[in-house]
Amino acid sequence: MIRRYRYAFLLCLFCLALLGLAGCRTASSSAEVNAVTAVISDGEGMLRIEAALTESFLREYEGKNVYLFELPSAYTMDADLRSLDPIAHCKADGSLSFSCTAYDGVRSRLFSSFLLASYDGDTQTYTAITTPLAVSDFATEETAPDEKAEVSIKGVISDSPYDAVLLGAAHTVVDVHMDELILENWQEGAVPYIWNGLTAYVDGEALARLDKQISAYTGMDDIRVYLRFLLRTPAEEQTNIPLCLYLPTDGEAEGSSYRAVNMGDSRAADIMEGFLNFMADRYASPEDGSRPVENFVMGYRVNCADPYNGGGSMDLAEYVRNYEKLMRVAHVALRSHSAGGCVYISLDSCRTGEAAARGRWDIPAFLSAFNGECELLGNFDWRVACELYVDPTRSDIWVEDAKRDSAYYTVHSLRNLTDLLASDQYRTPDGENRGVMISGFAVPALDGSGDPSEEGEILQAAAYAYAYLTCAQNPGVEALIYSSYADGSAEDVCGIWKAEETEDGLRISGKRRLYEVFRQMDTAGAAMLSEDIAAVVGDAYVHLELSMAGKLPPVTVVAGGAERRDFESEHPRSEEVLLFNRGTLHGFEGIGSLLHMELVSAETLGTINLHGCFDPSESAVNQPMGMQVILPASDILGGKKLLLDLYAGGEDASVKASRITLRLTRFSKGSTGDGDGEILYEASVGDIRDGVWHTLAFDVGGFTTLLDSDDEVSMMLLMDYGGGASDCSSAYLGLAGVYVSGNAAAAKHSTGLVIGVVAALSVVVIGVFVFLLIRYRRRR
Repeated sequence: MIRRYRYAFLLCLFCLALLGLAGCRTASSSAEVNAVTAVISDGEGMLRIEAALTESFLREYEGKNVYLFELPSAYTMDADLRSLDPIAHCKADGSLSFSCTAYDGVRSRLFSSFLLASYDGDTQTYTAITTPLAVSDFATEETAPDEKAEVSIKGVISDSPYDAVLLGAAHTVVDVHMDELILENWQEGAVPYIWNGLTAYVDGEALARLDKQISAYTGMDDIRVYLRFLLRTPAEEQTNIPLCLYLPTDGEAEGSSYRAVNMGDSRAADIMEGFLNFMADRYASPEDGSRPVENFVMGYRVNCADPYNGGGSMDLAEYVRNYEKLMRVAHVALRSHSAGGCVYISLDSCRTGEAAARGRWDIPAFLSAFNGECELLGNFDWRVACELYVDPTRSDIWVEDAKRDSAYYTVHSLRNLTDLLASDQYRTPDGENRGVMISGFAVPALDGSGDPSEEGEILQAAAYAYAYLTCAQNPGVEALIYSSYADGSAEDVCGIWKAEETEDGLRISGKRRLYEVFRQMDTAGAAMLSEDIAAVVGDAYVHLELSMAGKLPPVTVVAGGAERRDFESEHPRSEEVLLFNRGTLHGFEGIGSLLHMELVSAETLGTINLHGCFDPSESAVNQPMGMQVILPASDILGGKKLLLDLYAGGEDASVKASRITLRLTRFSKGSTGDGDGEILYEASVGDIRDGVWHTLAFDVGGFTTLLDSDDEVSMMLLMDYGGGASDCSSAYLGLAGVYVSGNAAAAKHSTGLVIGVVAALSVVVIGVFVFLLIRYRRRR
């Protein structure tokens, strides 16, 4: 038995020797996976590479040198080290750190990955002893983006940037046709740039057109621009484009609309490094002070390799490996110029394998393969740009039927994708959820018979409203971009604008009902939708409309103070806003963890009671419960104090009310016009004694002075509670009345009193004057 193990051991040594003679794969059988722990750019021309070797590994390499190798972006995980030279070395240790310049001469190392290797003097070969890692952290001159107020998800792809601004779009996609821009050699009008010590060129006319289109968005309004990089099959007259950019085809790919970039070709990879760095420098960190463009979408429907991206007969693993290199190069280019830069995978709407065909993969399978590939060289912040499927024969997309489990991602099944990207498997390096940008979505203006008509336009507008409200409620959705600004043909009737065919081609002929709905969608909730459109959406619309309160950018935050007073039967109040002894809950909606709402009588007070339930084992921070009601702004206009009579606590002794928060949100009827957007007030008070009546006084003077009389206000009351009960515990909140002091009504009384006093004094003065005048005449 011992002899058998000895032979097995000798056989293993023989195999390892053969691997050494062959130059070895990067991830060898003895490699320390993830031993290179960080590759950091300091933003000042230096890289720091850190590694950690295990004790068992060190016993084998004790006293020996380890060598640092750099793999350019075109290299694969099984790179042959015989074609490379080490850039540094040191004695093996548990903790290693190397420093090197970010440039090899004039060539940038930011796009490379790094590994450690050992050296065999007998065979004069290097053997990889760690897996490679790419740059994992950037210290750019740009500071990290500030926390921004929540903005609208409304977007449109439009040939008219000015009209996109009029529509109130917050997002748009601009296509960058790399086949028009990238040049093989200099030509007249070319714009040069230096990369890796060599001069490269882009087409000057194409670049000027792109500059004009982008500046139209960044210069007029706050619209987030996504640059979508596309490589089209070159036309016969195009002779000055580097053909190395294109994957070798098997004939079938020649007819593809777009083509995948051949990142396995070292020259193509070098071209893409330089070009994407040029674009990031030009748009993500512009020198003219204009707003940066920090979002790159790479390719078009890249999970469709055969029909769209010239992948031919490539299998999924090979295809994803090639695409991951392009995404990483784009990520490095953006992050080396802007701390807020982000790259997006461009996907279609294919959700299940049954919808996929040869050369086309469903999105979950593609993302799984891509995520696994990118983690080999180190995770980075990528996101998803995908499309939503709409049946072209119908536009009533609020009808759920079987669409939640449909073969394509729809409005209803999109939650499956955002939930997938929120799982631990797909978290970003910072632990955040990966967002989804809907880059392709359009609804046909067809009626029940499949013909364009007035009824069809109502259905189209209602369907868009429902889709928008649904996506706005999903925190995983960053943008919903409508992709059909105008009809593309007599058959394509998905546009916001109608178009008709003429001898000179298509001509825009008028707005659809969708135009006004689109323009107003995020200005004041969905309250402005016309009755005929709201009626089509029906109960779903009623359920969703309040989700839009608080979606209008920008947000003016008004911080207020609050105090707790012991409850008294009489308060120096001037105006009753809400009293619950009137026996109605009309307009109230439960929020958070609320389970039950009822109108009860507590002592002599009519009281609204809210009952919530939570399981402490699920989360250390329990979800608050509360209620929300919409009030006319005139109820609190000019008020100084908002007073609430309430009690709170829990049926279990361990459940305590820890904080009561009042949140007031103003939204206008129709467009605000003055640009002040949403106004949000928030104040909290603690020290709530269990089951005891309190009066909470909230200082709202800074909020109410900003209101207009025709505004509406969402009043939200939230209770945070805590406890250590192991079983599901119950909490309650009772509210008897809401009052406001110092408001417009009180001011009217004060003004009337002043006017009365002034009038009385005037009468006295006039009387005295008349009396003196009469006496004067009598004396004469």
